[in-house]
Amino acid sequence: MTATIQFLIDVLSLGGAYALMALGLVIVYGILRLVNFAYGELIMVAGYTLYLLNGSALPWLVMAAAAVMMAVVTGLATDYVAFRPVRAKSVTAVLITSFAFSTLLQNAALLFISP
Repeated sequence: MTATIQFLIDVLSLGGAYALMALGLVIVYGILRLVNFAYGELIMVAGYTLYLLNGSALPWLVMAAAAVMMAVVTGLATDYVAFRPVRAKSVTAVLITSFAFSTLLQNAALLFISP
């Protein structure tokens, strides 16, 4: 019985996380009409920030706020560096830029974080 309750809690928490990620994608597309394929990498930046701060003596809420702020800063940098210069060009240019920035963030994580 205890394993079933723990399973339900795990499923609901993971489903809630996926729902929040999907909601973020819907909001970005609904407001900006921008398909951002690098959105998952912004979540990865927040996750790795939490991972790297885990060994520090900071309280959990401070670490969570730092992770959110790091994702916000990365998202703003993505917008100013990658999307604003090509947003007026064409939809294809925005999609290619989105894929390129996604690949850039993935490879940066492999370079700096992986063993």
